Amino acid sequence: IVSSWTNSLVVIYWFIAPVWDLDQIFHEFSFSLIGESITSLIVEYHL
Repeated sequence: IVSSWTNSLVVIYWFIAPVWDLDQIFHEFSFSLIGESITSLIVEYHL
């Protein structure tokens, strides 16, 4: 699930990247992805 979700983010990023500031979007996606991944791992292993 996480890998397919990551692929979706990459695809979305490549569509959005030419429109907005690359660095800003990249960092926002990176932090969101890291945060969601950590949260998902914590939830999965504690449940």
